[in-house]
Amino acid sequence: MKSKNTTFWGLVLLGCLFGAQAFAQTNVNMPNNTGQQNFTVNPAGAFFNFYDSGGPAANYPNGQAVATSAVSFAPSNNPNNKIRVNFSSHSTEASFDALYIRDGALATSPLFASANGAPLQGGLAGGWWGTQLTGQTFQAGPANASGALHISFTSDGSVSSTGWVATVTELFLPPCLIAPANLTVSTGVTTCDAIVNVPLPGQNTPGCATNAGFFIRYQVNGGAFTNIAQPYPATVPIGPLSPGTYVITWQLLDAAGAIQHAVNSTITVVDGTPPTITCPQSVTLNLAPGECCQVVSWPVPTVTDNCPFLQGPFSLSTINTGGNANSVGGMVWFDINNISGKEISITSLGLNISAATIVDVYTKPGTHVGFQTNAAAWTLAGKANATTGPFSGPFPGNGTITNAPINAPGSIKLPPGLWGIALHTLTAQSNYTNGNGTNQTFTDGRITLNLGSTANTPWGAPFTPRVWNGRVTYQIGGNPDIVQTAGPASGSEFCKDNSPYTIGYKVTDNAGNTATCSFKVTVIEYPNPIASLACNDLVQVSLDGSCTAVVGADQVLEGGPYGCYDDYVVEFDKTLPYGNGPWVPAVLGP
Repeated sequence: MKSKNTTFWGLVLLGCLFGAQAFAQTNVNMPNNTGQQNFTVNPAGAFFNFYDSGGPAANYPNGQAVATSAVSFAPSNNPNNKIRVNFSSHSTEASFDALYIRDGALATSPLFASANGAPLQGGLAGGWWGTQLTGQTFQAGPANASGALHISFTSDGSVSSTGWVATVTELFLPPCLIAPANLTVSTGVTTCDAIVNVPLPGQNTPGCATNAGFFIRYQVNGGAFTNIAQPYPATVPIGPLSPGTYVITWQLLDAAGAIQHAVNSTITVVDGTPPTITCPQSVTLNLAPGECCQVVSWPVPTVTDNCPFLQGPFSLSTINTGGNANSVGGMVWFDINNISGKEISITSLGLNISAATIVDVYTKPGTHVGFQTNAAAWTLAGKANATTGPFSGPFPGNGTITNAPINAPGSIKLPPGLWGIALHTLTAQSNYTNGNGTNQTFTDGRITLNLGSTANTPWGAPFTPRVWNGRVTYQIGGNPDIVQTAGPASGSEFCKDNSPYTIGYKVTDNAGNTATCSFKVTVIEYPNPIASLACNDLVQVSLDGSCTAVVGADQVLEGGPYGCYDDYVVEFDKTLPYGNGPWVPAVLGP
């Protein structure tokens, strides 16, 4: 039977009559033994609601044949664009009434085959029946130059059902969206975050994102999506974002909610504001009579910054519900990539386990992959103390993340870079989830968790796709890094001969920003010493361990007030008659 070709140019007229929404969608029923019908999405961005031959309100009829109950959907622009079909519901008689979906416009195109055998009414193996198509999506492949999909249906002569509801959309290739430029922005001067006005993605094909019912949405680091309706703004505010790197995923969806295209961009938030360091005030010291130096002390400079020097605690979780439990004493491996640029301190680990236990925590530089059975490659870095519950669920540990603080010294410190982590649960079962089809990378812009594998025995052969199920709680940085850069330390002796002294300090924040300050210590000699000298009549001198002694002016002179005693020279006449020289240094022996 000759196929019928239908192109929905009439939608343009409807658009004139009823506005842009009129051509957003068209209902198409599967032909009932009337031959193949061909449909083209036109204009670009329109879509079809595709039903069985009974339509949206009735069951499909019996006795339909594959050759005469078929449709072909083609994109408005090929070979660039592709047709996509998403089945939101599906109910046909199992083993007898089947749909066939082919990657092309013809009945001979390659089949998207299920695992089913051949039903009646001339159907081939690989048809879809029962409820198998619910939630399924099919898209024309890269090798399909037409970009079309061919769908046919067969039903026997007895049992009927509600059929299916599907949406036929057009995927724009080349892709519609152009990713925004990656941005690097600074935090606020007084706040440790930033709200970033981010331009929306551009459009490769003018108007490809503005078809009726289309909308753009975005998510930050895999979080919840935010929808952006038409008319699109020039920018959207994203934040507040603390320092770190954020992956922004942009998606274009059609009126039926099908994703047409997705692109990524990044926002890197840096702390560009230096800290403020305040030194003590400069000081002038007036020495007492006879003094040459004085001990000086001062308080540590005060420091403030827009970002706390000790940031956090932050928590990043993986999958919060589990699937199975390892054996007691099993292992869990994963990676932590510290991308914060600073040392992090892991203060606790979230564990999905069956009972109170101590968990040995091992670390190694670089990834854990390939080292799961090599105990010698690992260093015991700390112990997580999981002594609290509750522990609940239909099997040990399922659905419960227990916060396990790290035992003394209270944290596990990881410098920037990639680190492998191994957890050994000593007396309890550790929990995991199967990694097939799950996201195995989690990030908050400061650290990234790459999930790994588990084993039932210590350092035993790992199982994949089992992945870790838990949480990391950590802090960044610590106390301000204040360094004295000039002058004697506080508590030192300051003398008049080297006065004035400049005391300098520098502080560096977690982002590497620095600030400096300085002050002066000026030492002034006693201002009005007498010019005449008076000596003691008798000076008693004790020799030291080497049987010598040096006599100073402070031992000889009396009266005063005198200046710094170091400024006076004491010499002895040791040769008779005394008083006329020769004068020698005032060094005495036995």
